[in-house]
Amino acid sequence: MRKIGYVFILTVLLSAQLFAQDSLMNLFGDTPSTVYTEATFKITRIVLGQSTVNPGKGNLIFVIQHHFGYVNQGAYQLFGLDQATIRLGFEYGLTNWLMVGVGRSAYGKTYDGNIKVKILRQSTGARVM
Repeated sequence: MRKIGYVFILTVLLSAQLFAQDSLMNLFGDTPSTVYTEATFKITRIVLGQSTVNPGKGNLIFVIQHHFGYVNQGAYQLFGLDQATIRLGFEYGLTNWLMVGVGRSAYGKTYDGNIKVKILRQSTGARVM
């Protein structure tokens, strides 16, 4: 029974020293700063949808999107390549939080335009979002 008591007292004393070290770190006066997350994704689009990334201010991105047909159609349809549709587009970053884009799709020969605004930014530190 005495051994358990000694182990308990030793554990309490060691953990008190660990807490003392933590409180000394607060004396340095480091003020937490806001650190924003960068490069959540590498490009502005993910498969068919938009990502959270905008091109930087003054950057122009040329986007090629394609959709293939069914592979099981065989060699006559060139394994889905004959039904392929394509979209070509440009995306331009007006600012770091505002992007405009235009594009044209081969399906229906339609033109499109888009605007993307970054309202929030993921961050850690003083201001967590």
